[in-house]
Amino acid sequence: AISGAVSFVYEVVWVRLLGFVLGGSTAAFSTMLASFLIGIALGSAGASRLARSRMAAAVGFVIAQLGTAVAGWGVYRLADRLPEIAALVRASPTDLLGGSVAAIALLLPMTLCIGATFPFAVRLHAPHAAAAARASARVYAWNTVGSIVGSVSAGFFLLPELGFEGAVFVGVVANVGLAVWAAAMQPAGRRPLMAASAVVLVLAVAIPPAPPRGLFSHSGLTQTVRAGLLDFAAVGRSATVVMLKDGYGWKLMSNGLPESTIERAFNPPDSFHPAQWLALLPVLNRPDTKSMLVIGLGGGNTAGAITPGLERVDVIELEPEVVAANRMVADYRMYGDPLGDPRVTLYHGDARGALVLTDRHYDAIVSQPSHPWTSGASHLYTREFFELAKDRLTPSGTFVQWIGVAFVDEELVRSLLATLNEVFPYVELYRPFEPALLFVASQEPLDVTATAAEALALAPEQLARVGVLRPEHIVSSLAIDAEGTRKLGEGAPLNTDDHNLLATSAWRIGNRARNRARVTAMLVENDALPGLVDRVDVHALIRRLASAKEHPRAAALVKGLVGAERLFGRAHKIDPELPAARAGVVAGSPARVERMSATREEGVVAEGLLRLYGEDVSRVAELEPALAAIPPDHLLYEEAMRLRIAWRIA
Repeated sequence: AISGAVSFVYEVVWVRLLGFVLGGSTAAFSTMLASFLIGIALGSAGASRLARSRMAAAVGFVIAQLGTAVAGWGVYRLADRLPEIAALVRASPTDLLGGSVAAIALLLPMTLCIGATFPFAVRLHAPHAAAAARASARVYAWNTVGSIVGSVSAGFFLLPELGFEGAVFVGVVANVGLAVWAAAMQPAGRRPLMAASAVVLVLAVAIPPAPPRGLFSHSGLTQTVRAGLLDFAAVGRSATVVMLKDGYGWKLMSNGLPESTIERAFNPPDSFHPAQWLALLPVLNRPDTKSMLVIGLGGGNTAGAITPGLERVDVIELEPEVVAANRMVADYRMYGDPLGDPRVTLYHGDARGALVLTDRHYDAIVSQPSHPWTSGASHLYTREFFELAKDRLTPSGTFVQWIGVAFVDEELVRSLLATLNEVFPYVELYRPFEPALLFVASQEPLDVTATAAEALALAPEQLARVGVLRPEHIVSSLAIDAEGTRKLGEGAPLNTDDHNLLATSAWRIGNRARNRARVTAMLVENDALPGLVDRVDVHALIRRLASAKEHPRAAALVKGLVGAERLFGRAHKIDPELPAARAGVVAGSPARVERMSATREEGVVAEGLLRLYGEDVSRVAELEPALAAIPPDHLLYEEAMRLRIAWRIA
């Protein structure tokens, strides 16, 4: 029983450690488990031929325990070199053959000894052949009990309390203790066995296992070492959480996979925040949103972007160490501590279990599992999970789901759209930043063009953080409308608990750059924006797309505008009051502005540009009050901001 418990302690430790290079997918876990079982099977087969007598079995049992201790201690000391070993055999989350080779090579010495324990123990309990069946049943039963105790103890107690090094040390001491006990029970030949046990114990105490700090900085996603100072490392019940500090802030990682970035307070604001968009999209589509459920704390960026109108925000986080990491930097992060907001209530637990147990209904549910191909997160993208979320929404509530473009191809995107449309009658797809896809679903129609202005008035500060200053900045992030998502999802297989395509397929995605280009092309082909040009300022929309480097979408809109391909000067002659043409003349030929009866805003920007081009930058400061008065929804707002920046830099 003790031997079975110890073997599972080692297994849990190595499943976690190998996860840093192989990822946490179901396929990777199967690879590691198969490698473990192969060694056990070979060890049992070999030991069964050696256990011919009880004396031989006793000696073999002692050697097996000492071998397990030495191998467990020695192999663990290679943990920091796992990335190098993985590189040698090309092991990665997408190359499980190399992962199998690495796992077998590392674990074989230890698993051979673990496997040998069983036949030796059976022979010790069977004085003669007739008792073999009963002895096998007894040993197997107690070994199973020990395995259960070991796996539960390792995951819930040893690893969280003692870390990898403590769990391995406990295993080594238990193995040596078993060896000493078995040797002491023998009438003869005990001295050499006792001496060997003492040597192993002294070795483990004199050179104890240490935390694999080098491995903590390794990224299983990119197979590189992330730069930064190791500021936080903790082995939790469900994940190993690491936080690296650099000049920008902190990088939060879970099992070697990047989770989130936490900005330090003194940095200039960065508008690249898909996590903040997750909290904003429900309000942008339903400005009267009062309650929200956030699944996954991550780096706290979603919970930190809640808008003033929200009255209650519940956050569910599975891993307590993620919460501990966030609390450690609470006083130093930009925009303050999200967990310190009195409207935010934190719950520890599993998201699906929480949705089953609660009877509360929310105006919005936001789901942000980080890596959809990992075994736990993949079940937050299935039809059954979407149905759970729908049952916990108010009738007009919105469900928002994140996925990274790096983890999907065209077929998986279509499958997710089909699955969401199976559950919700209205589904739209947003892409505020190139790497992120955000799905918005509801039981009632969605129309962000009708609600964007109201949402802007409710939460100008939170929206400004992500670079949203006018309705067109919101609309530009809408990639596919409800009609388009239904069309794209038609005929695609559904993603279900029983047939989870993300768990079984996403890890095999090959050329990410190629897939990203194909997904982008698919989105552009089904772009929602051409149908919205008569509901927004199309010129502001095109400028937003161009500044975001979404040139194919901008070009498609430009081609649909009468005369828009003409030069600004010619366009101004055709229509002197066309705002985009006037703005183009100011920005491109400021000296001509005096001929066109310029407005106050056009005049001050033109004057600023003339002073800038005339290398009289310091005099631009004289225009500061007038430049600062230009509102964000003006077409020359960006030029005014550049002028305000230019004289300060000078």
